[in-house]
Amino acid sequence: MLNPPGQPAVPVVTVVVAAFNVAEYIDEALFSIRRQSLESTEIIIVDDQSTDATRERLAQHEQDDRRVRVLDGAGRGPAAARNLAIAQAQGRWIAIVDADDVIAPDRLARMTQEAERRSVDAIADNMTAFYEGDPTRDHPWINPDVWPTSRSLSFGDLMNGGLGDPPAPELGYLKPILRKDRLAALESPYRETLVIGEDFDLMARWTAAGFSYRYMPEAAYRYRRRVSSLSYRLTPEQLDDMIHALDSLDTTAPCFDGASVDRRRIALLQTQQYARRIDRLKRGDASALVAFLLESDSRRRLAISIREGLVRRLGALRVRPRS
Repeated sequence: MLNPPGQPAVPVVTVVVAAFNVAEYIDEALFSIRRQSLESTEIIIVDDQSTDATRERLAQHEQDDRRVRVLDGAGRGPAAARNLAIAQAQGRWIAIVDADDVIAPDRLARMTQEAERRSVDAIADNMTAFYEGDPTRDHPWINPDVWPTSRSLSFGDLMNGGLGDPPAPELGYLKPILRKDRLAALESPYRETLVIGEDFDLMARWTAAGFSYRYMPEAAYRYRRRVSSLSYRLTPEQLDDMIHALDSLDTTAPCFDGASVDRRRIALLQTQQYARRIDRLKRGDASALVAFLLESDSRRRLAISIREGLVRRLGALRVRPRS
């Protein structure tokens, strides 16, 4: 579509980045965005009141590249920061990139071309999870043997992610590009009460509304698994917020499926019960240990947590510099 004479070109994509205390990673992330083969991009970064050198690093990128714009966030978390950026975005497409991740040079060009060729409302690619200090653990987020080709993603696919035996692909971590005019049809792009699970909630509302969503098997997004994030555990309060968001979905939406929502709600309640038992165990409550021993799901979760803790400690020993 041609722009009227004298009018600035509308960017194909606005890349939205929420940044908080990521001075160590933000240069790598932004250089990967600025070096995209698709030059028609706008890059909006929201500094969510960082206390490290993040703001200084962002100022340098803004000075060096006219496509970069830095906004000041209110310190209310990534959902609010992204909403602030989306409200000012000019691009036909919105691409979400986390401030510590990296994207391949042709990612945005390939995704927009595929989305427009298929006339879909949103598209996401596979990711490579990469680990600090231990590249031998890098792996595709979605097993290519499970989903080897492009496919449509439904509301049920979102709800069933991570459930079953073997578990279905977990889609809440994917970073899609979305048509901006479709985002405007939602009450709010991101639910600002969520500090985790906000991407999942957005795409749940998106697919429930009947907007199309497609998956590409190519892994052009590199998802950083930091040592600090690996030790992260959902709190009972955060799970309360996630359950409330699930309960707040519009049951009259054309593609809403109550049965799949019920399955996910049960899984979240089980996770919350486990988190509460962990808290009690840390406080020295012996009855929590008895509950772990008697209940198979809690035993399984605890065993996984202990194993991952050992892997983290061994990884830290491997990368620790010699004195």
